[in-house]
Amino acid sequence: MSSPQSSSATFSESATYQEPVFYADAWFKEPVEALLKTGRNPGASRKIDQEKEDAINEIGNRVYEVKAASAKAIYYGLEAEADILSFLKWTGSGYDAESNAWTNIPRTPNDESELFQLLATIMDSIVRHFHPALPEGVTRKAIASPDIPLIHDNGVHFTKPGTCITSTGPSFESPEHVELSKGVGYTNVAAVVDVKLGELRGKRLVHCKRLSVYNRGVYCTPFFDLHQDASLFVQFVIGLTSPNEEDIGLDTSVQWKIDKSSGKKVSGTITVNEYNDDTDTSTPKTYDLDMAEQPFLRPGICGRGTVGWQATDPSTGQSVIIKDAWRPASKNSESGYLLETKGIPGVVEMLGYQDYCAQTAYFRPPGFRGKEFTDRFKLRLVMKKYGASIWFFRSRLQLLQALRDALIGHRSLFEREIVHRDVSVFNILLGASGAPEGYRGILIDLDMATYTEDRKSSLPSDPYTGTRTFQSIYVVEGRSLTPSPPQDYTDELESFFYALCYILHAFEKPGTLVKQLPAPVQFWDHDDLEMRAVGKSAFSFNVSKANELCRYWWGTCSDLMRGFHDVIRAILQKKDSAQKDPNLDVEAKLEVYDSLSQNSGAYFEAVKAAFDKAIARLET
Repeated sequence: MSSPQSSSATFSESATYQEPVFYADAWFKEPVEALLKTGRNPGASRKIDQEKEDAINEIGNRVYEVKAASAKAIYYGLEAEADILSFLKWTGSGYDAESNAWTNIPRTPNDESELFQLLATIMDSIVRHFHPALPEGVTRKAIASPDIPLIHDNGVHFTKPGTCITSTGPSFESPEHVELSKGVGYTNVAAVVDVKLGELRGKRLVHCKRLSVYNRGVYCTPFFDLHQDASLFVQFVIGLTSPNEEDIGLDTSVQWKIDKSSGKKVSGTITVNEYNDDTDTSTPKTYDLDMAEQPFLRPGICGRGTVGWQATDPSTGQSVIIKDAWRPASKNSESGYLLETKGIPGVVEMLGYQDYCAQTAYFRPPGFRGKEFTDRFKLRLVMKKYGASIWFFRSRLQLLQALRDALIGHRSLFEREIVHRDVSVFNILLGASGAPEGYRGILIDLDMATYTEDRKSSLPSDPYTGTRTFQSIYVVEGRSLTPSPPQDYTDELESFFYALCYILHAFEKPGTLVKQLPAPVQFWDHDDLEMRAVGKSAFSFNVSKANELCRYWWGTCSDLMRGFHDVIRAILQKKDSAQKDPNLDVEAKLEVYDSLSQNSGAYFEAVKAAFDKAIARLET
C-alpha cells in the first residue's frame, strides 16, 4: 500500500536492490467452495516457480530495499514519538522497556503459527490505546487469521494471511462468501500482516518485520527487530489502523453509504475538482455512482492502474464515465488531446477533468531512484457514456456502422495532428442507442496518443505500446529494422483492419465465439515479436477466403474484408519493397515511408468507400 510521508528524515539518493523473495500464494482452478470442503493443501496446485515468474513479469526482476530512514518516515507524525515511548513504558502495553522485549512473544519460537494470535493481541492493544474513540460506524480490530480464507474478487482464488486488521467504515463492506470466510475478506480489512521466521546462530527467531510498498512498482524496507525497534512497530500499527481512510491509502474523493443490516455498499459518490481552462479555476462537482454497474479495473501493480467509474450527473441525469488513470510524467495528459478533439464525431467527448490529482513520487522516499519506477500523475476524466465495445456487437450492420464512424473520427483526429497508437476492438465502442450517423461508433482511450510531426508520430514505434493483437506489422518489428519506419496513419489503418478481421474470425455470430482461431490469427498476440509479425504477415499477404469464415459473414462482410485487405496489402508491399531494396540507402527508404504518410488520405478514402458500400448493401 502507499502512504503519504512527512518527515525530516534524511534519505539516500539511490536504493540498493536484491533478488525478490516470493512466498507461494493459494491459487486454484476449482471453485473455492469445493476446495475448502476437500481440505486440500492450498500450496499444492501452484508451484513457487510459477508464482515467481508471474510476479517478475509484473514488477521486473528487482525488488528495491530502501534505507532504514525510509521506514521511519512511513506514518511518521500520526502520533508523537513521546506518546509512543510512553505507551511502551506503560505496564499494560505488553512491552518490557528494561529488557526491550514484548513479553508474550518468545525470542526463539519453534513455528511461525505460534505468533499469529500473539501478534494480533499486541496490535489490538495498540489500536485500543491510540484509537480509543473512533467515529460512529468505524472500527479497527486485529485478528489472527491463518485459518480464514480471504477470497479473491474472482471467487476462485484465496489467501490465508497470518493476521488481519478487520475494519468497518465508509469504504469497507462485508465480503462475499461470508459463511466460508467467517465474515472476513479483502473488502473489510485495512491491512494484512504475515510473520516469517529467520535464522540467527542456528536458532529460529522472529524475522522481525519488513514493510513492502506497492506503488506502481515494489520496494521494501530493511528487516527490523520487533523487540529492539518496538517504537517503529507501534508507529506502523498506528498508521495501518488509522480511522482516517486517507492514511491507509484510500481515495476519500470516493464516498460510500453502508447499509447497517447487510454491511454492503448501497450508494456512493465521486467528486471531481473540475478545471476550467478559460478561468484557470477549479470547482468541485459530485457525481452519483451507478451501483448496478461494476467499475472497470485494469489490474496490476505497475502501469496506468485505470479505473472506469459509471456514474450520473445528479443535476442533469446524464450518464457519464469517470476514468482514473496514472500516466507517466513524461507523457502528455489525455485531457489535452480531448480538449482539442471536442466535438469531433466518432471520438469520445470529455465533459470535465481534474489533472494532477496525485503523484507517485510523493508516496516514495524523497530521492528514491529505481530503474523500474516511473513517476506518474493521476488524471480524472469525466466523459460521455456510450455503448459497449464492438466485441459485443448485435448485428453485422451495427458492427460495420460502428467501425466506419470510428474510422472517420480517427481520421479527423489525425487531421488535428494526433495519432492514437492503440486502436483495438476494446477501444471502439458502439454508439448510444439510436445514435445518428457519425456517432454509431466511438473511438476512446487516448492514453497512448501523441502528436504528429510532418504527419508522422513524434515518438518512435514501440511494440510494447498499445494492444499487441492489433498492432501493425511495422510497429511490431520496427525496432529491428534499419531505418526504423516511423509510426504513421497507415499503421493505424492496419490496426482497424485487424480489428475487423479479428471479429470476423473470432465469432460464428453475435455472442458466439468460434472454438479455435485460425493459425495466422492465433499468432497476432504471440509473446515473441518475430512470431507475432510472421502471423500478421502471413494473413495480410494472403487473407482468408470467404468460405474460411463462418457462414454468418459470407457475402457483404467477407467482401469488405477483402476490399480492406487490398488497401493494406498495397501499403505493406510498398514498405516491404523499400525495406528490402539493396539499392536504396537509409535516406531513400525514409522518403518512401514519408510519401506513404503524406498520401495516406487516398488509402482512407478507399477504405471508407468499402465500408459505405457494405453498409448500403446491409441496409437494403
